[in-house]
Amino acid sequence: MDINKFKLGDVNYHNGKKSTVTDICSSTGAIEWTIEDIPNFDRTFHTLKDLNNIMSILAVTGDTKNDVVVSEINTEIDGIFRKYRKHLRTNYPLEYNKFK
Repeated sequence: MDINKFKLGDVNYHNGKKSTVTDICSSTGAIEWTIEDIPNFDRTFHTLKDLNNIMSILAVTGDTKNDVVVSEINTEIDGIFRKYRKHLRTNYPLEYNKFK
């Protein structure tokens, strides 16, 4: 690992975690980080989107296309996905535009 590529204060975001370089030992090169949990809008959005797509297919395929319960669940999941997407667009537009 090339320690010269890290600088004090560097920040990285990955999988709902924010890591910040808080110290670099000049004699050993050891890097100290702080790790914080942060909202993972991207993963949540895509998980809901995938679920919505899967349920939409299930609701119109084979034996389940006439299943009232599957149809109701599909409608509810679609509503939840749309509500979440609208919430992100309205309240977190910068984050939403990074992954839409």
